[in-house]
Amino acid sequence: MRSGCHRSAHFGALENCVSPAPSRPSSRRNVLFSAAERGLLTLLTLVTSPLIVHGFGEMRFGILSISMTTLGFLAFLDLGITAAAVRELAQARGAGDELRAKRVFSTALGIYVALGMVAGTALFALAPWLVHRVFHVDAANQTDALLVMRAAGVGLGLNLMLAPMTTVPRALQRLDISTMITISVSVITTVGLVVAARANSLSAAVAVQLLSTAGAMVAYFLASKRLAPELRFWPQMHRASMAKLGNFAAFQLLSQIFGTLAVYADRLILAAWLTPADVTYYSIPAGLSQKIHVLMAAAAGFVFPRVAELLAKQDRDGVARLYGQGVRLTMLVAVLLAAPVVAGGHAFLHAWIGIDFANQAAASLRWTALAYACFCATVMPVLTLLGLGKSRTVAAYSLLTGVPNVVLALVLVPWVGRDGAGLAMLGSMCLSFVPMFAVRKEVGTPWAALAWPLARLIPVGASAAAATWLAVRLLPTSLILAFCSLIIGACVGAAVWWFLPGLPSEDAAVLRRGRIG
Repeated sequence: MRSGCHRSAHFGALENCVSPAPSRPSSRRNVLFSAAERGLLTLLTLVTSPLIVHGFGEMRFGILSISMTTLGFLAFLDLGITAAAVRELAQARGAGDELRAKRVFSTALGIYVALGMVAGTALFALAPWLVHRVFHVDAANQTDALLVMRAAGVGLGLNLMLAPMTTVPRALQRLDISTMITISVSVITTVGLVVAARANSLSAAVAVQLLSTAGAMVAYFLASKRLAPELRFWPQMHRASMAKLGNFAAFQLLSQIFGTLAVYADRLILAAWLTPADVTYYSIPAGLSQKIHVLMAAAAGFVFPRVAELLAKQDRDGVARLYGQGVRLTMLVAVLLAAPVVAGGHAFLHAWIGIDFANQAAASLRWTALAYACFCATVMPVLTLLGLGKSRTVAAYSLLTGVPNVVLALVLVPWVGRDGAGLAMLGSMCLSFVPMFAVRKEVGTPWAALAWPLARLIPVGASAAAATWLAVRLLPTSLILAFCSLIIGACVGAAVWWFLPGLPSEDAAVLRRGRIG
């Protein structure tokens, strides 16, 4: 990175003077912080979900899930600006261009403030129509559902205004800071939801969520101000910055729409066709399975700005190495997480929430765990392409999973109910392997660097599933022992991966030196 003063070629005068940016943490540090974040949040979910579900009951928890799903589905209103701002900030800081960084950030902030006000107000106004005409909420619960959905409108506005604050730590590859903020806010939110569930108060639950979002805004503001004190935290539109953000974000918006359809369409279709209780039986296992993909995406989050940085340095070989190794390792961890869940999911749900819940939700857990493991095949292609500025290609690949999920869910949910939603997701996510191999050619990673190492994962997954299946049948039914069975399966799969022939030396070296790419 250049530091110090430089002259504008256009004006022929001193334009700005930039102090060196904070040092970038190592890839190992970023991965460990991201993995720790998702691991702790998953543990928090495991501990508190039974308390929240039993406190509200399946029907009222389903109402809360519908509003949260609606909020997640409308995440595409981000318009792709977040990813564009991260890339522009990373490149501006890498080039030492303080003025460009200032203008990009203030422009992104201005866009999101306007967008948050418009979108939040619209959802708030549409809440009665959604509750009475779209979702199957019985008359006894419509008042609570209306309150929750209107709160979702306020939450949508706040979340959109929060988005630009999160770009600064991401652009500077300071995932440790993002991790600490996310964990703190999530713990406070979850504890508040448990208290609200014990009081059986949906109004308290939505108040906790809104206050937590406001707290996250303050935390990110303070952290971003410390990391990049030269930035101006005031909305201001700059035409050149809007053009740069818009050029990248246009196709990123399409990819976000299709990606959102891939993740949330099945739940909304369930809510439209079946009852809130059915949404609960599906959304709990689907949310648990989704953490497989979330963990992989979070652990690899540093790849996006790193690729942008490598591109600025013209290091294409570094991009190719990072991509090949990242694909192999993300898919390995995805298999080690998903295979034990598929084999031991019913026993885990039985010990976690109860036998009745397990009988209703176990099939959904199996289908969605397989689906999200397949979806992990998109993690490295998407992050790498975004770093290269290929948002159009990302949009094309996102269409492969988003549209089929909607079509399959519309066909299968009326026919086979909750199983139809899970099968629709699995069928669409299997298409995720197409971009994995297509991007290989784009970045220059050899075919052999992906094909054979990924083929080795078949016996790895089979071994992990078999070990888990045996463990859950030998051990008594308890949450701790069920969790131990999943760990046993993952450990057996990892051992098979290590001792099978054909292990790439650079992947084995990760365990020794902890550096990726």
